[in-house]
Amino acid sequence: MTLSAVGKLFKELRERCPSLPKELSAHVLRHTWNDVFSREMERKGVAPENERQIRSYLMGWSPTSDTAAVYTRRYVRNKAKEISLGLQEKLVGGGKGR
Repeated sequence: MTLSAVGKLFKELRERCPSLPKELSAHVLRHTWNDVFSREMERKGVAPENERQIRSYLMGWSPTSDTAAVYTRRYVRNKAKEISLGLQEKLVGGGKGR
């Protein structure tokens, strides 16, 4: 399928199923899947190199592709924000945990 065919497919789905989110697309699903995958790999304690290999395999990317790093960086960036906000909350919220 071409990229434009996939785009048309999602447009048709959103039109026929108005309850679907307006922003639903292959791109959104890919990012959502990769976020969920990252959380699961973290929960299971999978080593980063193994996670990269598994992600590449499941997404159909070449074993030598660097595409997995894009999603890993995104997850790490979001996790860092979450941790930073938690630390700020502890500092501002009465100094607990210091």
